[in-house]
Amino acid sequence: MRSLRPSLLLTLAICVVVSVPAYTAAAPTPDPTAANIYEVGAFYDNRTYDTWTSSAGGPEAKSGAYLQLYVGVELTGLLDNYNRVVSVTAAHQETGLTFDLLGDDPCTSFVGAPEKIWTLYVRPSSFIMTGTWNFTLLYRANDGTGRHQQVVTYTMGQTNFPPKPSNIQVTADASGDFIVSWSGFGNPLNGNMRYFIRAYDAQGACAVYEYRGPGGLCTSYYPDCEVGGSYNTTTNRISFTIPAAYSGHVLRLENRINVASQTSRSAQYMRLP
Repeated sequence: MRSLRPSLLLTLAICVVVSVPAYTAAAPTPDPTAANIYEVGAFYDNRTYDTWTSSAGGPEAKSGAYLQLYVGVELTGLLDNYNRVVSVTAAHQETGLTFDLLGDDPCTSFVGAPEKIWTLYVRPSSFIMTGTWNFTLLYRANDGTGRHQQVVTYTMGQTNFPPKPSNIQVTADASGDFIVSWSGFGNPLNGNMRYFIRAYDAQGACAVYEYRGPGGLCTSYYPDCEVGGSYNTTTNRISFTIPAAYSGHVLRLENRINVASQTSRSAQYMRLP
């Protein structure tokens, strides 16, 4: 970083001396319920992006192992526009660390759920892979009563480290649909291993559908979801049928371990032919 010139330092000092008295904003109003916080979470997330990624720094800049912090926000009640969201933060009770989460633009739904996701990927360290997180939504109410605040607490369970999907194969069946398969790491009907595929829109930005393998469960929480796929105990491969309509779309292949309410995930992104 370049040093500030002496003249600029003097100017800053003068500004401090002659600045107007500080304005203290009124404390936000706590809402009686966290009606706008659709979901929260903190979990181990190891991801690998393919060459389609257009993020700054290239695909490798976003690949790697993280602790993912996320909050899903729903429009209801006194919050009628996402532009009214002031901030979404995550505070770790045991260490006092606080992080500002970033909105997932332009998406305003997630696998059919009416929510916008705020998230942050933090390089994992043992001291933040356990403990309790306070997730706080701060927004400007639509009734003119100023800023309001909602808080949800999430306590982490047991973190695991599933392997990344490997030996991936994509073929076509007789109807032209895709068969996407990869090497499994255990029978999902005999343990906590789970297999998922998440499909994205044509721009590769927003998650629009989710396929959950054997042992998985879809609920009304994520409407655009179905249980399917098959696990071959002889070849140790998981397979999903993906409609031909997703040709050219981005998929995320996932290996998960779910223990109680704690998810741990490793994922591989790819684009269908």
